[in-house]
Amino acid sequence: MRLDRGTAGRPLGSQAAQAEPSHSSDIRHRSNTQLVWNTHMRTMTIGTSLLAVVLGCRATPVTLDPAHAAAMRDSVTQMAAAIAQDLARAGPSAWLQYFEDTPAFFMASDGQMLFPTRDSADILVGGLATRISQIVLDWQDIRVEPIAPGLAVMAAPYHEVVTDTAGAQTSFGGFFTGLATHSTVGWQLRNLHWSSPVPAQ
Repeated sequence: MRLDRGTAGRPLGSQAAQAEPSHSSDIRHRSNTQLVWNTHMRTMTIGTSLLAVVLGCRATPVTLDPAHAAAMRDSVTQMAAAIAQDLARAGPSAWLQYFEDTPAFFMASDGQMLFPTRDSADILVGGLATRISQIVLDWQDIRVEPIAPGLAVMAAPYHEVVTDTAGAQTSFGGFFTGLATHSTVGWQLRNLHWSSPVPAQ
């Protein structure tokens, strides 16, 4: 049962109880202090051990030897050239074979999300294919930065001429960045961003 304590620290209703000797209180105080200290030290030891385990499990940074990095630059540059060739031959639908078919895919342009998912890309590119007959894409000064095996950043200025089904042409230009990934189907783009120069005011 619960015992309510008075201001003197003794149980109420126990007036006959005798005060404990002072040396007993001192021993109990030292014991409690030692118990708190031991608990604190055990907590610190466990925390330090857990931190050591977490730090020990951190992934070792991946490094690429120069030959591997050079081969990746060449193969991603070849992918960019193949994209341009296929767009000139087949129009916008050619893009789909270079878009990574995973939930991570997206494409943005001038700060706006155009394709938030791969499914949305399939739908919108399919619609463009009915209105656009050819795209001439010219990459300029392609830069490829390998990050890890099968993963690289591609960046390049570009110029693009789009021809619609009526024969009218529209030109675009700006800068492209994208994340290229390699899988069993070859190099593809996980995400893309196109930016255009801001017109002078």
